[in-house]
Amino acid sequence: MPHGTKVFKAGDTDLGQSTDQSTDLGQFTDLGLLRRWQWLEQAVGPAVALPTEFPDGYHVPQHRHSRSQLLHALVGVVLVT
Repeated sequence: MPHGTKVFKAGDTDLGQSTDQSTDLGQFTDLGLLRRWQWLEQAVGPAVALPTEFPDGYHVPQHRHSRSQLLHALVGVVLVT
């Protein structure tokens, strides 16, 4: 499927394969978070929506993605360093 024809969201099973394998996700101990990030890295399309809730004080280990990211917090504060 060419880019620009579908927006993928959590639960979609029609995923392409990422050609960039540079993201090191081996440092994560939260299996649910690891699976979400693996899903995001495989998703094909110009935009991918994946809602996520984190508890107060949650820390995400330093990481990188093979595509641009947009983080939008509805409640609370997000600190990116």
